[in-house]
Amino acid sequence: MSILPELKECFREAIGDLAEDKDDLLELVRRAGDPKFGDYQANFPMPLGKRLKRPPREVAAEVAGRLDVADFCAEPEIAGPGFINLRLRDDWLIERL
Repeated sequence: MSILPELKECFREAIGDLAEDKDDLLELVRRAGDPKFGDYQANFPMPLGKRLKRPPREVAAEVAGRLDVADFCAEPEIAGPGFINLRLRDDWLIERL
């Protein structure tokens, strides 16, 4: 089972009115390349920030604040210039095992 499609839908809703075309942005939501950054990461705040002419970290914070993933993830973390890192909750993973 992959949580990625569900996670992308959560991000689609969180992006909301910040962007009309979200598909290219959602392609930048993926499994983290390094476990120290979590299980999943969203790298779209940088290109979205450029579109909006706003700092990517500010955009990341706004999207993370709108993101409804508490059922299966710990609180999103903003890292670096504007990455959103997510860790799956242990209790959620245990229930699925």
